Amino acid sequence: MGRPRNGSELTISQLESLLQSRRTQVDLLTLDRDKIRKQLAIVDEKIRKLGGVPQAGDAVDTGVASLTPTGRVRNPHSLVETMKEVITRTGTPMKVVDIVKAVIESGYRSNSTTFRAIVNQTLIKERKNFVQTARATYDVKK
Repeated sequence: MGRPRNGSELTISQLESLLQSRRTQVDLLTLDRDKIRKQLAIVDEKIRKLGGVPQAGDAVDTGVASLTPTGRVRNPHSLVETMKEVITRTGTPMKVVDIVKAVIESGYRSNSTTFRAIVNQTLIKERKNFVQTARATYDVKK
């Protein structure tokens, strides 16, 4: 089927089919990109083991998150350190949702589909670093 210049000639089912095929293409390209990133992480690790330094501009050199050979994200700082920094920077207690948003905006990366739950568990588990001030609201322990 050739694409007309104006989409008004397409039926709803044709438009949905076109959108679905594009979503599928995006998903496949995303998978390809992730595979290539994993391969690059493996090559970078081999370079480091041989005493070399990965090329400038790589995620490892810029201090942002990078991927390990297994595909896990490696951040320059732990989640606890990042959360403490974010909460301290605001100077007031924060809700869990706001902490999650601020941690991600600070550059912290995670492959988790349930990152909010991980942040919540970390806040509960790390009582020596965080104190609950209200429901779903936490501050850095002083």
